Amino acid sequence: MRSPDLKPRLLVAEDNPTNAKLMRIVLRGLGFECDVVCTGREVLEALRHGAYDLVFMDMCMPDMDGLEATRRVCAEWSEADRPRIVVVTAASINVARQACLDAGAAEVLGKPTSRAELQQAIERCSARLARIDAPAVAGRDCHLGRPSVLR
Repeated sequence: MRSPDLKPRLLVAEDNPTNAKLMRIVLRGLGFECDVVCTGREVLEALRHGAYDLVFMDMCMPDMDGLEATRRVCAEWSEADRPRIVVVTAASINVARQACLDAGAAEVLGKPTSRAELQQAIERCSARLARIDAPAVAGRDCHLGRPSVLR
C-alpha cells in the first residue's frame, strides 16, 4: 500500500495565467505543490516525463482541448497507470459532464472551483492510490526527469 504520508503528485492544465496562478495558490494553501502546463499536448508530454496521480484538466485550451487530451491519456496509459483526471470547466456542468465522463475523466468540476471541491477531489485520488498495490506504486514513484514546472 502507498504510505499515507506520500502526497499525490498534481498536474494542472490551464491556459489562463490568472486561473493557473489561483489554482497553484489554492493547492499550496491545501499543502500541495503542482506543476502547470498550458495545453493538452503539454499534458501528454508532462505525463511521458513524470508520474502524476491527479490532473486538473481545463476543458478549453488552445492546441488540444481537455477532452481530446483526456481521450489520448486514456488511450496511451492503462487505467492502473494513468492519473485520475478531473476536468475543470467554465461551461455548464450539466452540458459538459457527460462529454467529460465519456472522454475518460473521473469527475467534472465547475469554475470557479472552491477550495473544498479541490480538497475533496484530492482526497478521492488519495483513496484510490491507497488501494493500489505497493509494487505498482513503487514503479510509478521511482522515475527520473519529472519536470519541476513546465510553464
